[in-house]
Amino acid sequence: MACLMNCFRNTETNPSIDSRERFGLGEYSYGKLADSTDKFSNANLLGEGGFGQVYKGSLNGNVVAVKKLKQLPDEQSKEGLEQEIKVVSSVSHKNLVKLFGYCIEGPNRLLVLEYVPQRSLKFHLHGNNILEWKNRMKIAIGSAKGLEYLHELCKPKIIHCDIKADNILIDDNFEPKVADFGLALFFQKSVASLTSLDQIRGTEVYADPENYPSQKVSEKSDVYSYGVVLLELITGRKTKVEGVEGIDIVIWAKPRIEYTFRSGDFTNLVDPKLQMNCIEEELRIMVCCATACVYKPSHFRPPMKEIVRALEGYMNIKDIWDEKNDNKFLSDNPKPNGSHNVDEFQHTVPKALVISEAINGIKSRKFTQQELMVTTNGPSNTTEVTKKFQAYFEDDYKLNSFTYQELIVATRGFSEDNRLDEGPLGQVYKGDLNGEKVTVKKFNNPRKQEEEYKKMKAIGSSFHHRNVVNLIGYCEEGANRLLVYDFIAQGKSFRRYLRDGGSTLPWITRIQNCILAADIQALLHTSDKCWWDPSLDWMDIYLLGDDDLEPKLAEYGREKFFSDSSPHKSNSCMAPEYTSTRMFTQKTSVYSCGVMLIEMITGEEAVDAVLQWTVLNLKVRFSGNYYFVDKRLKDYNKFEMDRMVACSLACLRDNPQDRPEMSQIVEVLKGNLDVQDL
Repeated sequence: MACLMNCFRNTETNPSIDSRERFGLGEYSYGKLADSTDKFSNANLLGEGGFGQVYKGSLNGNVVAVKKLKQLPDEQSKEGLEQEIKVVSSVSHKNLVKLFGYCIEGPNRLLVLEYVPQRSLKFHLHGNNILEWKNRMKIAIGSAKGLEYLHELCKPKIIHCDIKADNILIDDNFEPKVADFGLALFFQKSVASLTSLDQIRGTEVYADPENYPSQKVSEKSDVYSYGVVLLELITGRKTKVEGVEGIDIVIWAKPRIEYTFRSGDFTNLVDPKLQMNCIEEELRIMVCCATACVYKPSHFRPPMKEIVRALEGYMNIKDIWDEKNDNKFLSDNPKPNGSHNVDEFQHTVPKALVISEAINGIKSRKFTQQELMVTTNGPSNTTEVTKKFQAYFEDDYKLNSFTYQELIVATRGFSEDNRLDEGPLGQVYKGDLNGEKVTVKKFNNPRKQEEEYKKMKAIGSSFHHRNVVNLIGYCEEGANRLLVYDFIAQGKSFRRYLRDGGSTLPWITRIQNCILAADIQALLHTSDKCWWDPSLDWMDIYLLGDDDLEPKLAEYGREKFFSDSSPHKSNSCMAPEYTSTRMFTQKTSVYSCGVMLIEMITGEEAVDAVLQWTVLNLKVRFSGNYYFVDKRLKDYNKFEMDRMVACSLACLRDNPQDRPEMSQIVEVLKGNLDVQDL
């Protein structure tokens, strides 16, 4: 790992929280830091960033912030990380959060940091209280000085890579402290020595667009992100404009800034909560700095030391932004009030496409409203299938209630050694409850995620099934919300097996798993328990057990905790009517089944080109030439292959009315129904 996350040092380390010292820093055990945060309870969770969670803790009567770092694929040795701690131990600035100590114990890496009481700049900008102009200037200057120190005075140079309002903390005197060097890079040489890393992404709107696709970063990347923060300080707006897809603060502000420069009127740009209670010259300087940071190409952007001098009034603002020569970087033509018509932004919003039967060689056409609305008609033998459904599912399964302490023990204190993955809602840990392997999902922010937690719990408790990853129990204790599921090893989806180990998935396993997967979907189609998000790819949501390779439908919400469970399917592999209706239905699910069958037959991921080629070639299968079959399949039953081919073609019919019911697909795959009946 080429970086140290969130590393700062106070040269006068507080001795009252000292433990065994190295490099002037306290070295703590994992147990001591776990105890200081009440076993990393959500009641003490302060926030989280790209590389870990931060908890409020107490060490020897002193309040600290404990950052629990994620375990990374390129994890360093203890000696390597300690060496980096030693390198940055000289870093000290009043506008940087201070590092007091650390823990390196097994796979666990934690940092003990200065506790900053008044939360983040984001909280103050978007909270109930008005952030006064003088404090906005103070925050702008102080955070710029912190970045200047990192860029100019640290040896090696430190690039933050994740500057945003969340990472600028505020103390009791409204002095800013730049925090969370989770993506910081150390450059040993000159600025020309740039490093390309897939992990360096920043946070969406704040990320320098010039980083893509090369993903090279320099201090100019931080300058861009800092400019976005200045736009927030000026406008008081969130980085995303609510209600308008594709419009962020950078796009929103651009025409208004141009109009402001032409007219001298700041009214439509400045945070209305200020009611123009600001010093206009300071406002003009801040606007010029923000504009130069964000809208100039990287090689024209000013360095942070010049931004500091300009904000403090020691530098002519024309050296930052010369309105006469630099307005060329603002190309929109705004109206007098800075507003736009919606259609002026249409290039930022994806246009709906109508994909027709082109893959079958049929000319494009529009669908009738009746065709588009054919979605929910179930099979005619609904009563029979519903009885079968009840036989498969155990309704109103009684969940186990676990204490937080039990789950602490099961996961060995939520150790990084047991952490499986992380998604938008929280972390996933491997656990052991009375000798049984389980998966424990720990929600990061139950106050904001309570509704999603209740939904996942309600769905998981409504039934159990042998071919579903079942919910076993839960924990609701104080601010902590956790769910306990059957254990399935990560990366065991159909797609992963085909991509990484196709030779281990013989034909008998493929055909049986397709039947089971289709059977589960057929059952769900006939019940009000059809809860799975149909936008997710079948090849990703069906998991395979370690021993018997029996498929299991992934639990609801898996993609919100497992990073490898997000949909892989592009719109080109979605049912054609979806691009017109943006609705997922039983018939779009049937289409997805066809895509899965194609992948099982060919062993290839069904991207657009593969899907088109395969469908055209499958139609000549009865000629006896099976060249489209996965070459890794050593042996297969040609009668079963013909049935699977027929089912895939029937599922992929362009007109949803012409697609069979899922129950028919099951019977054909089993050989109980003739392919002519599809």
